[in-house]
Amino acid sequence: MDFRTQRRTLEVLSDLFQRKPQVGRVRFRPQRAGGRGVGYTGMPLPRSSPEREGLSSRQLLEFLRRAQVHPTINPHTLMVLRHGKVVCSCSFAPYREDVWHVTHSMCKSLTALAVGMLVGEGKLSLEEHICDIFPGRLSPLANPLAFRRMKAVTVRHLLTMSSGVNFNEAGAVTSEDWLGDFFSSGVGFEPGAKFAYNSMNSYVLSCIVRERSGMGLTEFLRPRLFAPLSMGRLHWEKSPQGVEKGGWGLYLFPEDMAKLGQLFLQEGVWDGRRLVPREFLEEMCSPQMATPPEMGEQGYGFQLWMGKRPGSYLCNGILGQNIIVLPDVDMVVVTTGGNDCLFKTSTTISLVEEFFEGKEFQPGGALPPNRKAYGELKAFCAKARNLQSTFPSPQEAPGRQRQRFPFRSPERRLPLECRLLDGKEYCLEPEGARLLPLFTQLLQNNFTPGIRSLRFGLEDGQFTMTVGEGEEKSQLLLDFAGTGQPCEVAANGERYLAAASACFARDEDGNTVLKVLLPFLEQSSARVMKLFFFPGGKVELRLSEVPSFEAILQDTGLLENKAAAGWLSRMALRHDPTLAEYTVRRAVEPRARGSRREMPPGEEG
Repeated sequence: MDFRTQRRTLEVLSDLFQRKPQVGRVRFRPQRAGGRGVGYTGMPLPRSSPEREGLSSRQLLEFLRRAQVHPTINPHTLMVLRHGKVVCSCSFAPYREDVWHVTHSMCKSLTALAVGMLVGEGKLSLEEHICDIFPGRLSPLANPLAFRRMKAVTVRHLLTMSSGVNFNEAGAVTSEDWLGDFFSSGVGFEPGAKFAYNSMNSYVLSCIVRERSGMGLTEFLRPRLFAPLSMGRLHWEKSPQGVEKGGWGLYLFPEDMAKLGQLFLQEGVWDGRRLVPREFLEEMCSPQMATPPEMGEQGYGFQLWMGKRPGSYLCNGILGQNIIVLPDVDMVVVTTGGNDCLFKTSTTISLVEEFFEGKEFQPGGALPPNRKAYGELKAFCAKARNLQSTFPSPQEAPGRQRQRFPFRSPERRLPLECRLLDGKEYCLEPEGARLLPLFTQLLQNNFTPGIRSLRFGLEDGQFTMTVGEGEEKSQLLLDFAGTGQPCEVAANGERYLAAASACFARDEDGNTVLKVLLPFLEQSSARVMKLFFFPGGKVELRLSEVPSFEAILQDTGLLENKAAAGWLSRMALRHDPTLAEYTVRRAVEPRARGSRREMPPGEEG
């Protein structure tokens, strides 16, 4: 990280750890305020039974069960393809396969495909220097060593994460001009000398696509990739300069993630039409750079990782977003999730490796039908989804299946506490307590003033909690059946689809506690809320998130260097390690205290 980005990053950290109401150095721009991805609009892939495609329903069922009960995997959707057909698709409530999902770094592979298409059209060479693509961006007054190294950076270096440029992901919340700061940053080593993961390499690739084609990534790929694959709606977040982020910020349906994996299996050909040059794909899907053991020992290609099974590779996004391609057995495994694992050394990928990448896994032709096991597999998927199963029988022709959304869980008797809270309102001092998970706040640079009020209501058998942040209010429909009721969270003009489930409990002193789990259905993170009710109308709101933000803080780039860690210790009252830990804890698990607002006569609920 260069000095300017480091300084700006420390300023953001200071705001966060001091729990200021205003955080960030970049103006937030709502990007999805006009709509969201609910209801799949593409053409589904063909379906089949596992046995018909040479796989075991029993094995797939065990795979799903293991993922469901694993303490860290936290699966949202799992899908398995063989011979181009979906043999297993399971979503875990409240997540839905007909709601698009953030892909994080998985989308880097799509950016690489766009680069390959440009190469195939003769508009770009992998050996071109980026300074020649963006003339005038590099100042000759820069540090001589940095100037020389930056002049040497090529498109290939960006693809293989070997540019050595210091300006990294932290710049997304500290800079308005990512491309300009990339060129003015230092370069830590000779380009091509080693692997150094940096999502800003992918952003510059996105800028190159725009520069050479005159179109952003979405517009460029629509006729070349999205339309030929009959993909559904998608959304790619943009930088402050209006360029798709390239390395993150893409929302896709799991079905379309599976199609991309199948395109890789088919070596860039779809319906008899070549979409990606063969030579580029061969390089992309083979080792180009050695990687550190903690990131995976098999190496890195062009914006994707090599797998353990010989010839396998994967498009990987943090926290469980994966397209895993196994060419020798003609399979694709797709996962979305919310675990605390980074890169490809994750519990999700380890489970896939255990079931499908060992030497003993050698599926062949069709197996005899196993109606009992197949029925159990369908029943598991239906129960996990908590709706009537849309899992087709082998005889059903694949068609467009649309599910209405939102849905309601069965009517359940509400706890007595709901009646006692009906009409009550509480005013809070926000102290950095926001409804969005901190990980989402940082990724999207979306920081609200904080939660200032909570109001409860009971009507028509439904219990609601309305959360006030600044001038905005979000009404959460609390479900006590455990499946979660869909709702929307408002944050600075942006709308986030969520689902709230709740229960009441008692603390060690006998005080009532309302626990709310609020997964954000398009995101990888969920908010956990605990509201403690004390005598005299006093309340305390405690927030945490799943996955734990502390486990993924390093990957945001905010604490990646010793200078930042030392600054944090100094800020926490003169190197007191206990207080430093407390400071971080209060920032990532904020609290807000308040009291019940006394209603004017006639206004009581």
